[in-house]
Amino acid sequence: MRRLIVESPTAEVAKFLGVESALEKVESFEIISLLREEPEEWAIVCKAKMKEPSFKFTDALSDKLAEIQHLQTEKDGSQIYFIKRKPNHVVSSVFMAGGYFSLPLQIQGERMKASFTGTSQQIKHILGTISKLGLAYRVISVADARFSPTSPLGILTEKQRKVLTTAFNLGYYDIPKKTSNNEIAKKLNIKEPTCVRHRVKAEKRLLTALLSESL
Repeated sequence: MRRLIVESPTAEVAKFLGVESALEKVESFEIISLLREEPEEWAIVCKAKMKEPSFKFTDALSDKLAEIQHLQTEKDGSQIYFIKRKPNHVVSSVFMAGGYFSLPLQIQGERMKASFTGTSQQIKHILGTISKLGLAYRVISVADARFSPTSPLGILTEKQRKVLTTAFNLGYYDIPKKTSNNEIAKKLNIKEPTCVRHRVKAEKRLLTALLSESL
């Protein structure tokens, strides 16, 4: 997998999305966790700090299509929110190009930074999609996606990681699926039951690690 990080002017992105007045009131914004990332629904936990402490991010957003819940306020005045809604046309366009949003996703002053993960071909399509949308951007980095030893992926065996990443690269987790367990097994030169066993164990380990952190 590859990881792409791009940066764009906040004002231009805001104008493109039609939220200039809202982002004018935001000092900083960061997505802390991507809870759900599908073409039909987008769910995140985010942190926003307003230029005026008395002003709430929900007042700036004013999005009737979104489900927004205030979770807590930090000591520095930053507000933590849960937001769920149908992706806007920019996010939908990226989904159609393939690949996934990843962290960091943030706004700091006049610059907005976004990250994507996918195969080399998907990353190429994402860059093409951003260009077609007419958004100005600069590529900060494109590199192999690497995970720290403390990452949930670090708890997988080498075989489990290989099956899981191959399944991802071949489109097993796309909607609709672009491959099958049999095709993944052939790609890795292993038997289909072995492939399924490694994939299911990998998924279970990742879910166990992620869910245990929220309990």
